[in-house]
Amino acid sequence: MKLSKEKVCENVVIRKDKELNAIFIRDAILEYIRENKKPPSDVALAKKIGLHVNTIRKHMKEIKFESSESIYKVFTPDIIMSVINSSKKGSSASQKLYFQVVEGITDKSNINVSFDSKEAKERFESIYPNV
Repeated sequence: MKLSKEKVCENVVIRKDKELNAIFIRDAILEYIRENKKPPSDVALAKKIGLHVNTIRKHMKEIKFESSESIYKVFTPDIIMSVINSSKKGSSASQKLYFQVVEGITDKSNINVSFDSKEAKERFESIYPNV
């Protein structure tokens, strides 16, 4: 692979190939996990992308995952689309889940309010007359 460089200013040059390789590796990891339900080996990544295994290992040392759960967040768009598609087909459970996750709508709940004084109760009722 020919190294591509971009001159940013007089004395600063950024290597685009490193950034592109990082993107290719990230995408390949996610695709591999989707297909195989487990993380890929460095050798599997190297074969999939066409980079040398040492390049993969160097990049993998620099990848930082905030937590073990964060890698699964990449599936959120796919899952939301599945919920939306299921909702369109009439699944009431998917429709409810969509509104809870995307729109922030929650189930109706009863709230019990107690007051320290009659004045506090009257003030509340004047602000919220239909409650």
